[in-house]
Amino acid sequence: MKLSADAENLRATLAVQIRGLSAESVHLDELQKMATLLAPIVAAGISADEVQHVINVLMEQYRVVMGDGYGVVNKATFNPWIEGRRESVDRVRSSAYAELLLERGWSGAVIETLDRQTDRILDLTGDPQKSGAWARRGIAIGEVQSGKTATYISLLAKAIDYGYKIIIVIGGHTEDLRRQTQTRLDSDLTGIDSAYLADNISHNEMAQIGIGKIDKHLPTSINVLTTTQADFSTANKRAGKVALGAGTPTLFVVKKNHRVLDNLAQYLRAMPGDGDQPPLLLIDDEADWASINTSSEDEVTAVNAAIRKLLACSNRNSYVGITATPFANIFINDEIEKDLFPRDFIQVLESPSNYQGVAEYFTSASHPALVEDVSDTLSVLPYSHRSTVRLKALPLSIRKAIASFYIGTAIRRFRDGGARASSMLINVSRFKAVQARVHRLVDELIAEMNAAIMGEFGLPEGARRSALTDLLFDTYSEFFPDADVTWLSLREELVGVAEEMRTQLINGDTKVTRDKWLAQTPRRVRDADALLPTVYVGGDVLARGLTLDGLQVSYYARRAAAADTLLQMGRWFGYRPGYEDLVRLWIDPETSELFRW
Repeated sequence: MKLSADAENLRATLAVQIRGLSAESVHLDELQKMATLLAPIVAAGISADEVQHVINVLMEQYRVVMGDGYGVVNKATFNPWIEGRRESVDRVRSSAYAELLLERGWSGAVIETLDRQTDRILDLTGDPQKSGAWARRGIAIGEVQSGKTATYISLLAKAIDYGYKIIIVIGGHTEDLRRQTQTRLDSDLTGIDSAYLADNISHNEMAQIGIGKIDKHLPTSINVLTTTQADFSTANKRAGKVALGAGTPTLFVVKKNHRVLDNLAQYLRAMPGDGDQPPLLLIDDEADWASINTSSEDEVTAVNAAIRKLLACSNRNSYVGITATPFANIFINDEIEKDLFPRDFIQVLESPSNYQGVAEYFTSASHPALVEDVSDTLSVLPYSHRSTVRLKALPLSIRKAIASFYIGTAIRRFRDGGARASSMLINVSRFKAVQARVHRLVDELIAEMNAAIMGEFGLPEGARRSALTDLLFDTYSEFFPDADVTWLSLREELVGVAEEMRTQLINGDTKVTRDKWLAQTPRRVRDADALLPTVYVGGDVLARGLTLDGLQVSYYARRAAAADTLLQMGRWFGYRPGYEDLVRLWIDPETSELFRW
């Protein structure tokens, strides 16, 4: 039905109104209200049927959401299926995960929201029981450090419960990120510490963690072919023993590296090739990073081509990209069927009310967490510095930031009655050589500060303080004037903090040493080590995807030209239960304004 002149006038007017909303989506009822209001003004002679046809045209043109307003769905390819299967499926893995979140202190309301959200995404992801060839492509968007991993773990647990057999999680572009993802999935999805699998130790109670302690049958009902110690390799002895696509699902947590992905694709081609192949679900974490084909279709970039090969290993496959910055993903050529354009759905993830993101910190310049003073660092390490720059001493602002980390950690211990994971990050250079020099200076300062605390805070207050303990007192007075801990009580807590405070350099040069330590250290020792207050020094490895538990103080003197890079560097976004008032961020005012913009 061709639009009349009046109908076309209404369509054009409504289109302007939709664009003016600057929203991710428009509710159907909102569109109908606008049409009813504007039709008598701009299209006086139009009939009710024509108004409805205009609405239908706009729904198709702009993919206006009919649901809850949190996503964009291609109605032509979406066939709801979960509602009809929910009562017949035993959701043991997803129920165990919900129970685990309750044990961790998640509120019931947040868990219920997560349940509804991941039901919706799984519905869009596709029914693994559907016969015949099919492929789904979608993306889920969540804020930086807002709990996207928790969301896709809930999604994966349900996917396994409902019948997906091959689960691939691309867990980041570095081994640190992949291992972090593997560790989280060990606890929350499989229930077994994969370090034991790396040592060819079979499932047992000692290896059971997370959901494995809630339901001891879960670890034995999934194959895991990657570990915290090693990415996927066809040389893995366990790989040859797995019957791909049989009754037991198989999980792979792999790095976003084209060689690893190509090797996995070659391995998966051994799956049955006739008829319905095992349903495959691929989660692409940080989907905007390296997954996009930035070349021509004749010369597809390596990672993009490898992901396409992985999906092609099953004629029943679904791709779900996960990202906080989807700017590149939505510009993929939607006419190339094999590419990763989210042609079936785009889902926006809700963040719980206690999430602290851009809006929390940067609504105004007066947020108490912001310390917009890094000029002394930028005077010696300007944004355009070279790798050969020499830093002879730590600028005062970094020294103050480290002192605030000591104070904040001590306040937390006083409140909590014991140690909790506590960390600080320093990100002032992209060069590993400069990061190493900064780390050395930070390490020296911490050694001196620990010695000063141990030597002086055992004496009665009133004895003469050194410059370093003066710095601690001045920092307490300046940055925590309303703290619920007196200085005398804090002195006692600081002694315990000083006994444990340490630093760690996180970059490519330290990877081998860190990998060796992780491989040789028992889990109980790793768990205890995670509670030690740590100042992390690094650059780009700290800037995307990596989560630092208990991150309390951030010192950030970097500049990013692209909005997605800028947002991803905000590792301080997230959840700070019980210590929101102790978070401090040292940042350049101009960079702060970029976040605010």
